[in-house]
Amino acid sequence: VPQLGSFEELSEIVAEQRPDIVILTDEHVSSWAVDPLLDLAPAGFRVVGVSHFIEHALGRVPLRHLTPTWFMSMLHLRQKPYTRVAKRIFDLAVASVGLLLALPLMPVIALLVRLTPGPVIYRQTRVGECGRHFTILKFRTMREDAEDDGAPCYAQVGDARVTGVGRFLRQTHLDELPQLWNVIRGQMSIVGPRPERPQFVDLLEQTVPFWTRRLLVKPGITGWAQLRCGYAYDASSAAEKLSYDLWYLRNRNVVVDLAICFKTVSSLVFRRGR
Repeated sequence: VPQLGSFEELSEIVAEQRPDIVILTDEHVSSWAVDPLLDLAPAGFRVVGVSHFIEHALGRVPLRHLTPTWFMSMLHLRQKPYTRVAKRIFDLAVASVGLLLALPLMPVIALLVRLTPGPVIYRQTRVGECGRHFTILKFRTMREDAEDDGAPCYAQVGDARVTGVGRFLRQTHLDELPQLWNVIRGQMSIVGPRPERPQFVDLLEQTVPFWTRRLLVKPGITGWAQLRCGYAYDASSAAEKLSYDLWYLRNRNVVVDLAICFKTVSSLVFRRGR
């Protein structure tokens, strides 16, 4: 990045460069620059902090710039509420239509899953809203002995424990159809952060700052982070997904949920990827 000059030359730099946006990189710069920038306001530029700029441009929250006061924005007087009633109506409507459309397909999937030993429906404890535990439902995609050693581990791309049918179900996300019942029961939403296993939550709380704040909303079948990232398999990839989950946390509304649902369906149908 070229250095255009010193703080004292700010007026001349703005006049010469005619910027659309001025980004303030830290609180020290912000406190110093506010007065001269107000004097230059007729030039027509906008001013934003680096954290808010990254949110706007990339749809993610930069965790290293994050402070506890960032979460105050979700309680701000001017924040338009996405009420629990509106969210619940959206979830029930989409889940009901989804179950009706998937009903003819589910017996076929069940028969394919039965080609390998084990139950058709896989049940697993996950952590939901406010840290409450619930049982998530999925079509089984792994061998029955996938965790016989008793040690939970992250699923990864090309996981050897996944069956042939399970690989197809994972690629198409058809294994997640039973989670529509979790939505009907109020344990999950259509859109939200993916729910984690309790064993991983304990680890992530210690290694990823602010990770538990994603538990402020119900987990979802699809979500902004799911569209932008692959599987989380360690603390680093979990932090990357968290940066997108926090963006959703602050910007969620019916329009955003509809857009995420549309992008999810189009990615699956046309295989365009994330």
